[in-house]
Amino acid sequence: LGSRGVKSTDAEGFTRYLRLSAGEVLAQVSHPLYRSTTQKIRSGVGGDSVTLEARLMPNFGYLSATAKDGVEGVVYLGNDRELGALPLKRVKLVAGRHELRFQPRDTERYAPYEQVVTVGIKDEVRVEAPLAPRLGEVVIESKPLGGEVWVAGERWGRTPLKRSVIRGT
Repeated sequence: LGSRGVKSTDAEGFTRYLRLSAGEVLAQVSHPLYRSTTQKIRSGVGGDSVTLEARLMPNFGYLSATAKDGVEGVVYLGNDRELGALPLKRVKLVAGRHELRFQPRDTERYAPYEQVVTVGIKDEVRVEAPLAPRLGEVVIESKPLGGEVWVAGERWGRTPLKRSVIRGT
C-alpha cells in the first residue's frame, strides 16, 4: 500500500489505512523470516472497511546433527521442544538463531552439550555434538606388585596402575 492514505497500527499489530481512495490497491505483507504475500484489495466509496488477513509462511532451513563417537541422545530446541533422537536428519527449522541442547541418553557416562546455531533460508546446518565422556579414575594395586591387569580382553599393564576411564560399570 506504500504511503497511500494515513497509516495507524494498534497494540495488537493491526494496521489501518484511513482516507484511502476508492479502487483497487495491491497490499504486500512481508517479514525478513517469512515469505512475502501480495493480495489485491478493493476499497469502496463511503468509508467501507476491508479486512486483509495474511498468513505468512515461514522460510525454513534444515538442521542435521550427530554425536561424536555415535553416542545416543536427544536434541532439544531451547530447553523444552524435542526435535528428535540423534542422528537427526534434515529437520525443518525457521530461519534464524536457535539454541540447541544435546542430551545424552546415558547421563551418568556422558555430559550434555549446548550450542547456538544460525539457520539460513534453504540452508542446512550440520552439527557434530561432542558429548564428552564423564571420566573417573581407577587405581589397581596388588600384592605382590607387578600383577598383570586385563580389562574386557584389553591388556592395561602391571600394578600399581592408575587409569582414567568413562564413568559407569
